[in-house]
Amino acid sequence: MEKDYKPDSEDIDKFYDNLFQYIKDHREELDKYIPEPKHEEKFLEKLNRSIKKVIVSIVPHIIRASIITIVVWIVTFIVWRIFLYPVSIITILKSLFN
Repeated sequence: MEKDYKPDSEDIDKFYDNLFQYIKDHREELDKYIPEPKHEEKFLEKLNRSIKKVIVSIVPHIIRASIITIVVWIVTFIVWRIFLYPVSIITILKSLFN
């Protein structure tokens, strides 16, 4: 299988259908199965590691978005201060003295 392969919704539906069918067909065996000791701890460790990977992979995107937001806000404020703010003061002053 290719490294960059992304399953489509049809593949995912087929996978779940097969999984549910397997569970139905082997219900008695699965009910009798006893997991090995510390299975739950191993599972939770793997789950925590995968969650940490996702969080670490998201952090650079959040930082970039924050920086872009701050830059856009600063530029907007500067443009407003230079071009729009004085015009509104002049308009207000003219209306007061007319």
